[in-house]
Amino acid sequence: MLPKYLFYVDVEVSAGKGNEKMPEELLGAYVNCYTFAINKDEAILKVRGCLEEDNYNIISINDCYRADLDQFSIDYDESTGEPTKRDIEEIRESSGVFYANFFGYEKDEQ
Repeated sequence: MLPKYLFYVDVEVSAGKGNEKMPEELLGAYVNCYTFAINKDEAILKVRGCLEEDNYNIISINDCYRADLDQFSIDYDESTGEPTKRDIEEIRESSGVFYANFFGYEKDEQ
């Protein structure tokens, strides 16, 4: 079995059909996602699949790289919603994807 590494994936999304989580006044949002994968391609596929399953449309994948496990703290930072060490262990065990806070932007009112 190949080792899996923690990856950070920066994604821009919009609400897909049936999405009830994103407020209607938002055109889109940026979200930092974290997952364990063998490589960058697998990480992007996992994140894309989870977001689409949660009824988000992918606008763009802006960045993807291996994250340093030591950068995460034990305490939760409400302003960013970045994962804690406990969150990281949970996604490692579940093979899931962690979404940090969504930073939305509104539709132009012209």
